[in-house]
Amino acid sequence: MTRPLCFLLPLLAALLAACGGERTAGNTNQPDTAALHIGLTPTLGCMPLYVAQHMGYFDQAGLRVRLLTFGSLLDADTALTRGHLDASATQLGRYVLIAAADTVPIRPLFALAEEHRLVSTAAKPWTCVDSLADRLVGVSRHTAADFFSDALMDSCAMDTHAIFRPQINDLWLRAAMVENATLDAAFLPEPFATRTETAGHRRLFSSRQAHLPRHGLFVAGPRALADSLRTAQVNALRAVYDRAAAAIDRGLLTDTVRVLLRTVSRVSPTVADTIAIPPFGVTDTLRQSDVEEISRWLRLRERLAADTLTTDTIPAAELTKPSKKKAKPNPAR
Repeated sequence: MTRPLCFLLPLLAALLAACGGERTAGNTNQPDTAALHIGLTPTLGCMPLYVAQHMGYFDQAGLRVRLLTFGSLLDADTALTRGHLDASATQLGRYVLIAAADTVPIRPLFALAEEHRLVSTAAKPWTCVDSLADRLVGVSRHTAADFFSDALMDSCAMDTHAIFRPQINDLWLRAAMVENATLDAAFLPEPFATRTETAGHRRLFSSRQAHLPRHGLFVAGPRALADSLRTAQVNALRAVYDRAAAAIDRGLLTDTVRVLLRTVSRVSPTVADTIAIPPFGVTDTLRQSDVEEISRWLRLRERLAADTLTTDTIPAAELTKPSKKKAKPNPAR
């Protein structure tokens, strides 16, 4: 499989444009060492915590919180495992690998469902997944994007090397590379999927089409778990998230979400005002069935040894046991 070298020039230019590390949500300019440091991504799934800060819910819960926005889950995970964050948004595949490595303590706080879409550039006539053979599809490693790309290729009986999948971790960069046709397609969460579709690009797949594992996850890291007070505080994050989510679901804070999408996710007013905000519902504990499915996927990719990270390594209180009936995944429907 070959690609022209000219692909590298726009990629390097876009990478330089995306540099800048994490961003702080709020008006705090100096680090507050007593506050909880929470890593978030600029996605719709993290919006309830941004809303909670805006509405003062953290203060009402007795929590001092500093929210830091990361365009890349890889950067957030690195900050968490190095002790710069108390808790962070991540995804299940990345959590499983960190937990299996057993080099730092990490614990799931709560799980949530987030939609991910495969969007192809309007500059190319791609209409289905198998038409992307020998094309560039942007993903990030060991995340929902990676999982769904494998599942879709498997459903189309495509070889795993049929599609070239560059690792584009930064969400702003990945969306921009679809818009300027540097990538043929990319997997994107909201609001980045709607951003590209509003610009005329084509949706090929949505994770809402199938019964698949929930990839969204909030976790506590070594900084919080080494201190009993911080551990108790990060355990309170779920209640704050659920309070904000419930207010959003009742339509009380829809305008607040749209304002935050402009400032945090940096989408246009058109995208912020037209994006569909699905109900968040109530968060849940990590499902045992999801851990098992993601672990199987990582073993198939030879990223996880056969004898590591069974669900026995996660306390039973932090897992939702599977129901007797289990729907069969069908990501290509």
